[in-house]
Parts: sequence; structure tokens; C-alpha cells
Amino acid sequence: MRCNLFKRATQLLALLVPVTFAATYTLTATHEGELYYAIYNNVEDSWVKECSSLQRDQRFNIDSRRTLPNYDLYVFSDVDCQTLLVPEGISFSDLYPTSQQARITISNDGTWSFTSGRTPTGPGVNPGIPGGDNPGNPGGDNPGGDVTVGEGMKVVAFFTPWTNTNAQVYVDGAPTAMIPLDNYCGWFIAAVKVPAENFGVYFKQTIGGNFVGANGLTATEPTIATEIKLDSVAALSDTVWVKGNQEGEPGVYAEHPAGILGDCPVKKLPVMMFDWLHGSKGDGVRGNGNPEYGISADFGSGGCSGSPMLGMVDTQLGPNGVPVPATPFPEKCTITDHLAYWFVPESLAVDAQGNKLTNMTCRDLYISMDKEGFWLAEISKDAISKGNEANRGGMFLLDDFQYLDEAGTIPNPYFDQLTGGSDNKRHNFGFTMKVHATFEYIPGQYFDFLGDDDVWVFINNKLVVDIGGQHAQVRGAVDLDTLGLTPGETYPFHIFYAERHTSSSNFRMHTSIDLKTEASIMLKNPTNDPSVIDREVWQKIRKNKLACDFTEGGKELTLERGSSIFTLFGGNLPSNGVELDTAGMWFGGITVNKEFDSFRIDKESIKDNRGLAPGTYYLRVTLRSDNTQYKDVYFVVGAYALPNIVYTDSTGKVLGSTVRSDSLPLNMNKNVVMWVGQSYKVYVQYAEDWANDNIVYPTTNDAALIPCDSLGNPITEVKLVNGKGSFYVKAVGELWGGALYVKGQASGNTAIWNSINFQLPPVPQIELAQIFDRDGDGRGDSIWMKFDGTLGGKNALDSVKFIFNSAKNARFSNAYKAIYRDGSNEASIVANGSGFNSAIFTGDSTGKVYTGLVKVWYTYTDNGKRSVFPADGALQDQIGPIVTKAEVSYMKDGNTQLELSFSEAIQNKEKTSDIFNFHIWNNGIMSTAVKSASDISATAPNQWTLIFPKGNDNDFIPAVGDSVRFAPTMSAAFALDMMNVGPHANNPWVRITGEQKVNVTSPGVVKVDPGSASYDSAKTIITSESATVPKVIQDPSILNAEQAAAAYGTQGHFLGDLNMAELVENEIEGIKNAVQNFEDKVIVVDQATGATQSYSIEQIIAAVDAGQMSIDDAKKKFDLDPVIVDAYKNHMIDSKNVSKYNSGSERDIQEIVEAVAQSTELRYEATYYSSLGEFVNSYSNVITCNDDVFKNHGQGTCLENNGKLFLAWNMRAKNGRLVSTGVYIARLAYRIKVGSKTVVDRTQDFLWGVRRGKANALDLGL
Repeated sequence: MRCNLFKRATQLLALLVPVTFAATYTLTATHEGELYYAIYNNVEDSWVKECSSLQRDQRFNIDSRRTLPNYDLYVFSDVDCQTLLVPEGISFSDLYPTSQQARITISNDGTWSFTSGRTPTGPGVNPGIPGGDNPGNPGGDNPGGDVTVGEGMKVVAFFTPWTNTNAQVYVDGAPTAMIPLDNYCGWFIAAVKVPAENFGVYFKQTIGGNFVGANGLTATEPTIATEIKLDSVAALSDTVWVKGNQEGEPGVYAEHPAGILGDCPVKKLPVMMFDWLHGSKGDGVRGNGNPEYGISADFGSGGCSGSPMLGMVDTQLGPNGVPVPATPFPEKCTITDHLAYWFVPESLAVDAQGNKLTNMTCRDLYISMDKEGFWLAEISKDAISKGNEANRGGMFLLDDFQYLDEAGTIPNPYFDQLTGGSDNKRHNFGFTMKVHATFEYIPGQYFDFLGDDDVWVFINNKLVVDIGGQHAQVRGAVDLDTLGLTPGETYPFHIFYAERHTSSSNFRMHTSIDLKTEASIMLKNPTNDPSVIDREVWQKIRKNKLACDFTEGGKELTLERGSSIFTLFGGNLPSNGVELDTAGMWFGGITVNKEFDSFRIDKESIKDNRGLAPGTYYLRVTLRSDNTQYKDVYFVVGAYALPNIVYTDSTGKVLGSTVRSDSLPLNMNKNVVMWVGQSYKVYVQYAEDWANDNIVYPTTNDAALIPCDSLGNPITEVKLVNGKGSFYVKAVGELWGGALYVKGQASGNTAIWNSINFQLPPVPQIELAQIFDRDGDGRGDSIWMKFDGTLGGKNALDSVKFIFNSAKNARFSNAYKAIYRDGSNEASIVANGSGFNSAIFTGDSTGKVYTGLVKVWYTYTDNGKRSVFPADGALQDQIGPIVTKAEVSYMKDGNTQLELSFSEAIQNKEKTSDIFNFHIWNNGIMSTAVKSASDISATAPNQWTLIFPKGNDNDFIPAVGDSVRFAPTMSAAFALDMMNVGPHANNPWVRITGEQKVNVTSPGVVKVDPGSASYDSAKTIITSESATVPKVIQDPSILNAEQAAAAYGTQGHFLGDLNMAELVENEIEGIKNAVQNFEDKVIVVDQATGATQSYSIEQIIAAVDAGQMSIDDAKKKFDLDPVIVDAYKNHMIDSKNVSKYNSGSERDIQEIVEAVAQSTELRYEATYYSSLGEFVNSYSNVITCNDDVFKNHGQGTCLENNGKLFLAWNMRAKNGRLVSTGVYIARLAYRIKVGSKTVVDRTQDFLWGVRRGKANALDLGL
């Protein structure tokens, strides 16, 4: 029986794991150029993801955290995924050891490293950390890798607060050397004998005089009283982790504090390389040394042999940063006439753009820390040090320098391939190398070199190692303590290396100097206030120079403010830190400015506000433009009283800071089983009333036990409001003895809920659930579900509810009857109308992947006994994005700006107007071919701004009344949401609203000519008693003011762009969009019980109409769109028509348009002056949409009989006399209102010309 139960449980677990562990994993990849990836299942021996472009923020959908080891990520440099960039696959279990996010940097040479998370050792290889499988839990015979752990010993891991060397750990006054811990940058380990009692340690810098004891970093050797006590932590683990801090006390941990990494023991040193022609003619004057070869004559010709040849260069580095030939020069050193130019670039060609191409290029030399704490860089016939493995056969860094240009079109005339090296293969001999770095002098530093040929080392611009001449490997060394340097000062360091002859090329430097190339990030202190840490972030920008050229002449540097990423570590914060991703105040005393290029840390303010628990912290400042450049700023928060976290039940009754599930489980009923896949609510609060609102961090001891939100999405933090908060916990696999921990950023304890058990339910679980939009209107209307078992029989699937919207306190939908066939593992539900909800929702607008929640209920029958079982799962978004809003406006330079809002964030990296369809009207012609946007910017993840350049009158440019939508997925270019779902083929057209271009123009000179065809029209206008006579032009051939004046024979104002019908439709469309995008609001109506109520837009407007609240109160309470508030105040929306806006037919919307048109008007006043400013005449009037001017045979309004408006002048003075020939000033003040809302209000002046010709007052009947 026991075996059968175990077998059944195993089968259920196998079915459940792919379902309940389904999650999205995010990889932030920093790299240059385009990279591509594929995913390989190493268990099934198959590719599960074909070749795809690697995005900066790449998302993977992995079935289960437990199946992460089954998948490997391969990175390629070509679009066909034929050329591997990273030599080996990267295991997903190494990418995501503890969370669903990782961040790596991939170099062009295929090397890669973590900037957060854990660095792997390769696919299928244990990381090799102390303890074998898990940090802090050592086991096996050799828990420290290269460290031998004997009887009665423990492994001590130490994170150094210095970067120049390793450390020694002292136990009972005796030192033990520590070695670098592979894959944990900045950490060093040693195995030590544990004393019978009082296990205390301290650490010493191997090269330097710093110590770390219980009080932190100090220059004084700690005493027994100030040793770091490890007894309590050592009782929990065979490996003790000690983190040294630059300020404050060290941290002691029983397991590796995730996210705490420092400088890696392998560093990249950029070097300058100069290629010279070695030649193959042999030694001697008539061979390679022929003067026609210029500087290259010094290479490949012999003539300067020595072991070594001393005195070739001056003891002082030259003013241009390169060695200067000594005077006198060694007589036995011949064919070395050009030494002064060996390390200076020579121009060899000019490319098509006119850029000079030289023999200088950049390469990387890697230095690694050995077990003695010294830095080693070796490329020789004897050994290859870490990082330099690509250079087999010797020091040949220019074997690939065949072309001078990146395109590979201009050959390098100095490139040669000669046989030699320890591998006896063909190499590019004849080159020089320059290394330029800086270092901080620490007493005890040492440098030695072994290699061939010429080598000179300068420290502080003085020659300290002289190994000149052509020779086999020769050693040189210097003790820096003999150079008169000042401890703590920074000095320049140079190595000059030449390979001048075939046979071999060897390079080995070994030093305790911590060499550093020029950093791009700088922190400046703008104030002198010692109570705060106030810093500006600056970055060095290098222009038009090689990245490895750090010389004064090669800099061309500019300093610019550096936008940065700020991450806070330490104290009670999560081990992977907290990113300060918004500007403003954090933790009661850390302020980040809105440009993210300065910060301020007020330690006393943090303490006063109880923003962070007492302890040591550091803020990591990382340049956004280069994630390898960062600075850590340490600070200490002093001691103060801390509140304690306790668990409570739903009524607020305190359960305590430690709860055991065998006495009181999460569901508050120990007689009811807690099932895998179900979420259970947990309540926490501060025990003390005086505690401030703060953040707490829930974690667990098992990856199968997950803190989550109400939708089942994993969470890492919970905000306490009024000292109280809640979250959910679910299990995604069978669990026994789980534990839930809650600690606060400023709390005095960790609340623990122990002995948590979850059992596998007997009914099928949801393996995959997806919501779709079949008609493309942006409203989900069907859900498809796949289960890990068959439906029907014992497992009768009764009903389905779901949550799919972004509203806070979102509620489940109504219950739907599931559709399925007995024996199938699939089911679906379908909306009764066009969607499950009236509001449009297709996904998250902030750039995150939105996942909803679906819940099903079964009637489970076993041996005649019926039980009800629920099950829930993630609801995956498969609804494509739609355009929800389009607003046009006009810029001062005449360009057109179109602002588009989308129903969710889209991820298109290449921004193009091709992903949209347009219906554009111009002069009565409709076109789908719009003029291309000259500039496109993403103002938010779900908002784009398109700029269309000013063109001619025939260009099709979006304007009010036109329409836009996303191009469907079958188009050449289309949008993708965060789930890679494209727009539906029938995604809706959206009317373009916004600023109507009312461009008032007038003709230059108008002649009143009795012989013209328009004389009769002119006569009608001139004889009018009104100074201004409005005319509606419906002739499509009249396009401008000159043509209008010619048609009517008089001067006037031409409002050719004014379309009163569009103004009305524009306003109504904006209101409709705002109403339809309003999501029902859930409001807490009873604080004591937490009872809530959902309000629709119809209920809110009805309450305002009934006087239960004002529209402004409703705006604050329900976060109403200002468009809705404005529409209500202007009598364009009320409780009678709000439902028509929300879900009405086209006819319903048209009725609203017609009603609003009744109160739409153009109010104008035209005033006419002589050229000297003397008053001539004036006229004011109001034209409504129902005005006679729009009627056709006495019928219609501006909606049916719209046209271009011409405000004709009767060209008469106030006394009725016809004006004479001359120049006049015409001022037009006009205001347009839709309902009671003013949409245009302008005043413009125009210069007019009138020529009377043969016309006279008598002929006109005046």
C-alpha cells in the first residue's frame, strides 16, 4: 500500500512539475553589436529554441525551476547560429540560482561574466564552492576545492575590502594564506583548525598593512578581544562566510550572501599593439635591414643581441610617453636606428571616408591572481595563464591583424606569416606592445618579468627594469620599496615590449601591484558637509581614439554627467540588493536625482526615519552606458530601537513572531489539507504601534514554496501601510517541512513560520492557460486551458473564474461553464458577447510581462464520495496590442507630431512607422501611404511620438479625422508585445484626435473687376450690410485663399483647415476612448473588515448626477481620466449617455455627436483698418453647426454639409462707402467651442491689398 501511494504521488508530481513551475526568466545581457542565441535541452538531446536575436532584456519561458539544469544557452555571433561566440553552453541553473532574473556581460572575444548573480563553471559542472552542492552547506571529502579540509577543520571564506591582493586568516595568532574562490569574485578561502573553544579570527592584507577584525577595517592588528567570533555560525555550517566592509563591522553568514561579488581574480588589461614588417630575407644590411623599410628595418635583422643589452633607453620616459634612445647609445647594438618610433603609430593607408589607418591596434592581456596573491600574466612556451588561453604557441597577439580596417578590405602591408613559436606554426612576427596603467603604492609591492626580446618597465616615468636587445628569455625585477614612493599615492606604470626576431615570443610578468587602467566613472563631492555623503556621477567620454590609448596625446577626453544604476546592499536588505529605480527619496534618507547622475546619503535622516536597520551598507553606482564601470560607496547606520515583525490572522489577532504549521497552518485550520497549486494569504505587521511604514522581504527555505501576489506572481517585497501588510504563499510542488521568513529593511527580527506542508491534490492541475481575443477589439473573449491529466470521469470540471486586468484589488470574473470532452486534457470558456469585460485590456503598460490568474473547480468522485477541489494557474496573455489613442499637434517649425498610446507596452527595438496602417485624407482623396516619420521616440513603454516633417500640400500626413491602427502580424513589419504576440488582423482603427490645424490665410491683392466671372458674386457680398459675409466652399478645386478670392471676387479670411464636424467628432472620440479605457475600480468600503466594492464608470457618473459626490471628488476617489471630468463639466457626458460612450453602437455615438453639434460654434470678430491704423469697419458674429450657412436647400448641418469657410469682406467703410485702392489691415479674432469647451482661441492680423479697377459705387448700386 505504501509503495502504491508513493508511486501515485510520484506520478502526480511528474504531471504537476511542468505546470506549477511554469515561469518567465529574464536575462539582461550587455554586449556589443548583434548576438544570437539558441537553447538546447541536454536531456532530450534537442534544440528547443532555434536561432533568435539576443535582446538586451531577454525573456525565457521555462517549464520548471527544477528542470533548469536541463537547458543550456548557446550564444552565437552570426545570424545563422553557426559561429559560437561563447565556447560552451551556459547552464540555466547557473544563470538563475536563486531568482528569475540574471545579468551578464558578454565580450566580443567570447568571454563573459556576471554583474549580478552567480558565475557558473560551465554546463553540468558543480561550481566548486565550499560545501559542494550549496554554499554554506559543505559536504564531501574536499569542500574547499583546492583547500584540504582535515579532521576538526572548517572552511573560512572572506570577502576582502581591498582589491590589490589576497588575505591571510589568523587563528590563535597563526596566519594561513587564503586563495581565490573560483566563480565567486572577491572571495578567498582557507581551511583552518577550529580551536576547542573561542573560535575567533581576523584577516590581514597580504601586501599592505590593513586588517579586518570585529570592529571592521583597521591599520592596527586586532587583539583577542577584537577578533571576529565565529562559534555560533560555525555550529550551523562547515563553511563560514565573512564579508569585510570598507566601513563598519564585518558580516558573518552561514551561507554565501547572494549578490555579494567583487573584482574578479582575472582582469582584462587593454594594451596597444604596433605591427612592423619582420620580413623573411634573413639578417644583415642587405636583408631585412634595408633602409627602404623605414622603422621596420629594425625588425627581423639581428644586430642587437645581448643577454640583455643594457642602456638602450634613457632612464626617464620621454615627454610623449614612449622611451627615448639613450645618449650615448650602446655601440654593439646596431640596426636599431628607429627605436624612438617603435611605440608610435605609422599611417599606412586612407579609407574611403578619408580616415587614416595605422599599424596600431588594441588587444587584451589578462592578468590573474595566483594562489600566493600575486598577479600573473603569462603567454610563453612554458605556460599560459588564465584568460590568455587563446594565445597558444607564444606571445602572438597580432596573428589576426591581416587588414587595417574593420570591414577587411584594406590589407595590412606589415602582416607576415613566418614559422616559429613553441608550436612551430606560422605567426605574425615583428611587433611592439605598450602597456599603460596606474597603481596605488602599498609597501611590500614587487614586480618581476621574464621574456624576450626588448623589455623596459617604467614606474613613475623612471626606468626600473632594463632588458633590452634581442635575446632568449631573460629575467628582470624590482622591489618597489626601493623607489622612494609614498604609500597611498597613485603612480603611472608602463611596460614596453618588442618582438624583433623569429624563433619564439615569450612574456611573463608576476607582481603584487594592482594594476588598473583608466576608469570611466568618477564620483565628485559638490559639498563639504561631513554629515552626508553627497556625490555627483561623472563619466569620461573618449572620442575618435583607440580604447586602449591612455596617453595624454591619445585621450581626447570629455567629462559628462553619467546616468547610473543605483543598487543598495547590506543590512536586512535582500541579498541581491535593492535597485533604486525611481528618482526621489529612498529609505528615509537616500535621494536620487531625476537624471540619475547624483545621489545624497543622509545617515542621520535614515536613522531618524527608521529607514534602514542599523548596520553597514554600500551603494553600488554603475554607469548605464557601461555596466563594467562601477563604484561602491559604503556607509554605516547607527544603532536605534527597532520594531519587531509578527504574524497575525485576518482579524489582526497576533499569532507571534514564530509559528509552527503543525499547530497552526497557513490556512488557519490544521484539519484541512493545504494543496499544491493553491494560494494562501499571510498577514504580517509590526508589533510596536510607533513603527513607521516600511518594506519587508518574504523568503522561504525551499524553491517550491513561493511568496506571491494575489495573481500568483512571485514577489520579493511587501509594503507595510500603517504597520500592516499581507501577501500570499503557494507551493508549486509537494513540500514537507517548509519555512517562511519575513524580515524588514528596518526591523529587529525575522518572523518565521515553520513546518509548512503541501500535498499533491488528486485532480488535474492547470499546465497552461491562455487568453485570446478572437475579433481583435482588445478585449479577451476566450480562454484555452491544458491540464496535466484527463478531464471527466472522476474529475468533473464544473466552473472557471479568472482575473485578467491591472486593477488593484482585482476581483475574479463571473463563473463560466467549461467546455471540454471527457477523456481530453483541454478545456475552454468563451465570452457571451464581444469580450469578457467592457474595458480594453491586453497586457501591462509599463514594460513588464503581465500574467493573470485562472481558477477552476472540480467535483471529484472516489468510491462514491464526492469532494470539491479547486486548482489555479497562471493565465498567459495571448492578446495582441491595439492603438487606443492618437493625438496630433503642430510644432513651431511646421512639423506634425502624432502621439500614439497603446493598450500595452511593445518591445520593438527598431522604431518605424511601418508597423502602423493609416487612412489619410487629403483634398478629398484617401490614401494608405503616409509620409514616413522623420523621428520616432518612445515616451513610455506603451507610448510613441512620431514626427512627420513639413512637406508640400500633396503629402499625406496624419491629421484630425484620419485613422490609424497597428499593421497586422502578416505585414512586413509589425509590433510585438512583451509576450511576443502581434496585433490581430482585425485590430481596430482609431480616429486621430487632437489639435485641428486652423490655418487662416488671405489673398495678397484682390481686384474688383466688372469684367470677371466672379463679379456677380462680388456684387452680392459688397452690397451686403454686414462687413463680413461667411461663405462655405464645397468646391473641391478651391484649395487656398487666392482661389477663394478669385471665386468670390473679394478680400477675405480663408479658414481652409477648419472642419467644424471634425471638431465635434474629435471631442466625442476622445471621451469615448477615455470611457472605454476606464477599468472598474475596487474600493475598500469597510476598513475594519476589509470589505470592498467594485464601481463601473456608469455607477460613478450616476452617483455624481445624483449629487452623492462632485465630479472632482469622483476624480480623486476613482482616479478618473481628466478627459471624463472635463466632458462632464462641459455637459458632454452624463448618466444618460455614458453607457453609449462605453458600449454603444455607431448609431449611439452618432446621436451624441449630433446632440453636441447643436452647441458647437465659431465666434469671430473681424476688424478692418487702413494701412495707417485708422478704423474702417468691423463685424462680429457666431456661426453654429446648425447655421443657415451650412444648409443645403434649407436642410442639414455642418455634419452633412461641411466645407471650407471663407469670411468675405464687403470692402466698405462703416459709413457704407466703397473703400479705395490701397493696403488694409484685417484683424480676425476667433474662438471655437464644442459644447461649453473652448478648443481654439486666437487673434491674427493680415495685410490686404485692394484694387478698385473700373468698379464704382453706382455700378454696384451703392
